Amino acid sequence: MNTDAKTEALKRATKLGITVVDSDSDDAREDPARAIKLAALYVDQISHGLPSTAPTGVERKKLILAAYNGGPGALKRAIAALGTSSYTWDDIVASEAAMSVWSEKKQKEVKDYVARIIATAP
Repeated sequence: MNTDAKTEALKRATKLGITVVDSDSDDAREDPARAIKLAALYVDQISHGLPSTAPTGVERKKLILAAYNGGPGALKRAIAALGTSSYTWDDIVASEAAMSVWSEKKQKEVKDYVARIIATAP
């Protein structure tokens, strides 16, 4: 893959918010395929780390995206703040206690991120 193609691939992936830069690489633009592969591994890790009570389908994807953007630990604290084993991303967003695990700025960022990715999904 030539440099222009690598840069374009990274721009597309980054626009969707699906890349990860690891400490072994100074610049993800040097290897967009590696950045996307790392992102996929991270998403898989997040998915397997969700509680067994987590919803399925699109609702599960929303939780995974929220954890990807806002941190898996923060999402687990948000779920715990709900005090129930039956929940959706919308339940978390509607709960002031659950959303308080993030700063106000990060709350908006996570909500917007989840909405943007879900809106672009086929």
